[in-house]
Amino acid sequence: MNHKLSNGPLLDENGNLAEAGYAFSLVKDYDRKAIKAGKGRIKEWDYYYIGNSEYGIALTIDDNSYMNLMSVTILNFKEGWEHTKSYMHAFSYGKVNLPATSKVGDLSFKDKNCDMNFYNDGKVRHLVCTFKKLYKDKDFSCDVTLEQTMDDSMVIATPFDKPKHFYYNQKINCLKAKGTATFDGVTYSLDDCYGVLDWGRGVWTYKNTW
Repeated sequence: MNHKLSNGPLLDENGNLAEAGYAFSLVKDYDRKAIKAGKGRIKEWDYYYIGNSEYGIALTIDDNSYMNLMSVTILNFKEGWEHTKSYMHAFSYGKVNLPATSKVGDLSFKDKNCDMNFYNDGKVRHLVCTFKKLYKDKDFSCDVTLEQTMDDSMVIATPFDKPKHFYYNQKINCLKAKGTATFDGVTYSLDDCYGVLDWGRGVWTYKNTW
């Protein structure tokens, strides 16, 4: 994919990619209302990973239309273990209200097991989460801020062979972290960690190969 994207809407009037290619910022404007495929095919997610050489955490808020998902992972590289748990709900169809852009906007989800919040004022990202029974009735929580250390990111607009299907993705690397995560009575400092945002929006085919 050697075509550099220009500014403008991501989709044309038929719901197809206006152009496929790459960019170093989110130059194409994503609009869920411009999608022409079935509403059950839309996939949207914000995924954050923050870590260093000894431990890391991952937080996900995801709306796959037929279901949504809130997920937490904690990894301890030094001790050689990881725990992941997800809470899911059926037939969300966009009700999670993921922002149309990664540049600014807040995202929150709360139920009896999970309270996950991604705040973004355009300058600092603030991730606050409490998550019950991540592993063996042990709860997880975190409060961390992330600041960008560079202007460039990795952006792709990928078409599928099927009309009205596409994948729009951005990865923002080297986000400087500050804060803590707590699990099983241990508080992990995130002050020496860096993070990445994997931001995805699209309509995928039932079968595809990466």
